[in-house]
Amino acid sequence: MTNPAITPIAEEVEIVEPLMGKRRPGRPKIMDFPDAIRQVINGEKIRRISWTDTNDYAFLREDFLAIFTKGEFFKWTINDGDLLGKDWVITYNVELNGKN
Repeated sequence: MTNPAITPIAEEVEIVEPLMGKRRPGRPKIMDFPDAIRQVINGEKIRRISWTDTNDYAFLREDFLAIFTKGEFFKWTINDGDLLGKDWVITYNVELNGKN
């Protein structure tokens, strides 16, 4: 039986154990929340595969966790789904103004 709360991951995405293993160039590395936050601390922007808007992303802004969603920046209030999520990826090709 499948869990309706879990969004299937596209076939072209390679699942790799957090911060371990090899991956093929051009394929995103899927992380759990602690590994994703480490990437944010290192200056990366992250998002969840399950987020429906591909323009949404989270990052560190002025020493706070921030999220860009619906065309605006907000202080990011992390919820249980984010904490338990295992579908985090680094987002490339976005600028801090929210435009690709």
